[in-house]
Amino acid sequence: MRDNRRREYDVDEIMKKALTSDAAPDEHLNRRIMQNWKESGDMKRNAVRRIYMAAAAAACVLLVTVTAGAAARYLRTDEVAERTENETIADAFKGEDATEIGESAEAGDYRFTLMGITGAERLRQLDESGSSLAESGTYVVMAVERLDGAPMPSTQEEAYGDLEFFISPLIQGLAPWQYNMASMGGEHTTFVEDGVLYRVIGCDDVSMFADRKLYLCVIDDMFYDTNAYHYDEATGLMSRNESYQGINLLFDLPIDKMKADPDGAAQYLKELEKSWEPEETSDESTSLFDSDIAKMQEDPVGNEAEVLKGAVLMEDYTRTVTAKDGVYEYSFGTESENWQMLFYETDLWDGRDYIISYTDYDEQTEQYKGIYITLLKKTGENTAEIRTYHKTREDAE
Repeated sequence: MRDNRRREYDVDEIMKKALTSDAAPDEHLNRRIMQNWKESGDMKRNAVRRIYMAAAAAACVLLVTVTAGAAARYLRTDEVAERTENETIADAFKGEDATEIGESAEAGDYRFTLMGITGAERLRQLDESGSSLAESGTYVVMAVERLDGAPMPSTQEEAYGDLEFFISPLIQGLAPWQYNMASMGGEHTTFVEDGVLYRVIGCDDVSMFADRKLYLCVIDDMFYDTNAYHYDEATGLMSRNESYQGINLLFDLPIDKMKADPDGAAQYLKELEKSWEPEETSDESTSLFDSDIAKMQEDPVGNEAEVLKGAVLMEDYTRTVTAKDGVYEYSFGTESENWQMLFYETDLWDGRDYIISYTDYDEQTEQYKGIYITLLKKTGENTAEIRTYHKTREDAE
């Protein structure tokens, strides 16, 4: 037992490196996390939406009740898995690790039912030889229906784009705004049948943390909202913020504690945090981008014009933003990427700030093709204008 506790303490030490609730996230860490990440090829069927690390505000009245058992008209979890047309998911929900849950909660205009959970290996990347690599993952099935009996919009309807649900596992002892679907290989596929919306969520394996309390959060937003839950830094436990003006459900994830792997968890966290660090490269064009970064660090006001030379202003994403609790929230996107950024009032100098992010990574050449330059300039006591420019290699040269 002593050895096990020692391993758990080691995991805690790694977890403590996560940001505390009253501290601004590390600039380089945030930039790395906010890089766009790709959809898994296995999860592209039906409607797939990527998730990104962020905090955002929600606004709707919350009413929560919890009941046992899903409605009889729901599909079975294995039937939902079959609809994804993903053999890995379908087989996983037929396997011995599949657990039926059937716990429902009502919030806002909806009833959410946590139908089941399972684990399985999935293909996530290619090694240098081009071979597929398998790693363990966790899959969850969630059903969503309207309380008034109206059907949920199909994924082909325009109204579907108005639905924003952030559904993610959370882990005791890990800062929830930093360790969630956005940073842990999250992906999902969605379809609607008989008016019920079914979502299958996949992410990195969380069963290795089964010796801790595991949760599933549901927020009516595209991103994790730091206001939705209370995080006790002493115990690592989480609870709903009862005064939150939005949907902030919190289910328990029943995973067998025998699946816990403290050593594997420590290694996973080490590798995950390492993946957030800025990548080093000697590529000449990237060096040009690094030169832009160096100039902004040296004198962001005096060198702004030089850095922006050749860059294209994304006019549709020029925003006037009001700070919320000292934080300016900003997002922009393209057909293939979405970005969410946070600027902290305490980090501004002379009412300015910036974030430079690499984009369009070419796996064949292992080089970035461009950067986004996002600039903040205060326009009032609690307001700021935020603009984003796009600069390619050709522009930099």
